[in-house]
Amino acid sequence: MITIISHFFLFLFLSFYNGKIFLDITKHDRLKLNFFEISLFGLIVTSFIAQIINFFYPLNDYLIIFNLFFVLIYFFLRKDRSILSLRKIDPINIFFLIFVILQIYGSGFSDDLNHYHYSYIKNTDTTNYIIGLGHLNHNFANSSIWLITHSYFNFNYSSLQDIHILNALLLYLFISIFFKEVKNIISKKKINIFIPSIFFILIFVLLKYTRLKEFGIDRPAFLVMFYFIFFYLKNFYGKNSENQINEKIVFLIYLSIFIFFIKITYFFIGIVPMYLIVKYKKFRIFKNLKFIPIYLLIFSYVLKNFLISGCLVYPIPSTCIDWISWNTKENAEKWYLLGEVLNKSWYKYDGNLDELTYSKNFNWFKTWFYTTKNELLEFSLTTFLALIFTIFSFKQNSIRLTKYEINYLNTCLKIFFLIFSISIFIFIFK
Repeated sequence: MITIISHFFLFLFLSFYNGKIFLDITKHDRLKLNFFEISLFGLIVTSFIAQIINFFYPLNDYLIIFNLFFVLIYFFLRKDRSILSLRKIDPINIFFLIFVILQIYGSGFSDDLNHYHYSYIKNTDTTNYIIGLGHLNHNFANSSIWLITHSYFNFNYSSLQDIHILNALLLYLFISIFFKEVKNIISKKKINIFIPSIFFILIFVLLKYTRLKEFGIDRPAFLVMFYFIFFYLKNFYGKNSENQINEKIVFLIYLSIFIFFIKITYFFIGIVPMYLIVKYKKFRIFKNLKFIPIYLLIFSYVLKNFLISGCLVYPIPSTCIDWISWNTKENAEKWYLLGEVLNKSWYKYDGNLDELTYSKNFNWFKTWFYTTKNELLEFSLTTFLALIFTIFSFKQNSIRLTKYEINYLNTCLKIFFLIFSISIFIFIFK
């Protein structure tokens, strides 16, 4: 118990101050993020830094100690007492904390932990990026930044437990951010479509995403994506959306890059910041000094992939470099196809079609539906319950939208419908 609680608060402390220091250095402190948002962004920033550090040094215990030493120097020299804002923490946040701590005790491990997650984490703990690592295990070539984050936020003597602690920290920050926003706006009696939207997401997550055992790679990506939606609606919904527009767009780009680095199938999230750049005609943002860290992050991601797999974006075969001796193009081509047929439930198919024929012309649909119908039903019921709870919670509040808000809401719906359509298209055909 002592180890779990002490590591939880240590990771929270480091995440908060890493985020705060980065926001100060890059002059993004005008975004007025609260304690929980800064901590979540700090966790993301720490992940980015860990991805770069691993080119030169293993992500072992010494880095956490050095990070703590660095933060304490900042804390005392700047006489910064931002962390003391926790004195005003709502009692419900204590309940959330107890809830996630209990989840750490009550959760087993993700199915993929034995498959490749833990071995990748241990590799990153003990060595720099290994050239050609993708040949040892196809999944190593994916090199998700969330596994790199796990490698940074763990100690050797408690590494398996620290995996759950980090997942619990992400869940705690997410719940606290959404709850705080809902409570603040309801207390001001300014109910608009934004509040029911984030309230619905909060209830959905509480019903669906609180089982830490299921936190492999997808769940963290979804939680950060939900925060992405939250930040977008909060800052670009309404007539005051053009305040600090450059900072807000850059912040969304950081979030979208992190989601993409977790799993490349979430690339579509980048449509939103690109749309905002076009809408507000902020093309010069790419020449802004504040964009330099983003270029560095993209370069580090491509270089990491190059070293591990010989591909710029694995497992897309066209990005693999043929003349590199350690390139994994053959594996990429194999898994590019195999990933498709496996996700279309090929392993449950008992007919006579070969893999290629099975995956075409909806031949897969019947088997896939039979295999995933329980999961689809659970997802649908969870969505329905969250929607019903939201409707009943706000039915006494008359939400009146101005003409501007209606037009903006229609634009939002078009954007998210486009993203949803692209996702469905990719799933069906690839």
